Amino acid sequence: GLVAGYQLWDRVGDDPSATISALGSQDIDVANRAEWILVKAGRPVLPGVRQALQSGDAAVRERCIRILAWQGDDQALILLRDVSRAHPEQRAQIDWAINKIDTLQVSASQTAGLN
Repeated sequence: GLVAGYQLWDRVGDDPSATISALGSQDIDVANRAEWILVKAGRPVLPGVRQALQSGDAAVRERCIRILAWQGDDQALILLRDVSRAHPEQRAQIDWAINKIDTLQVSASQTAGLN
């Protein structure tokens, strides 16, 4: 059961809305699982995660920042900077995310150059 729950990332890309909503769950296990699923789900979930990043809920924003960073979503960079200005209390995490995205992009470029 637990393993099956973590393999939902294979199916969530078509409609990630319920998983994105679960990021705000009061049940920390549900919110953690939703975050992990969205990290592993790939690029199809990123538009919804970018939209949720603009949430009024700081915990949801925090999870979205991590998801965008671990996915290396370069399309989120401008939005992350905007959120950093609007929510300076999350600036350190956003700076980390921007650095992570930049690092992943450079790594992907280098790997592509080797092929």
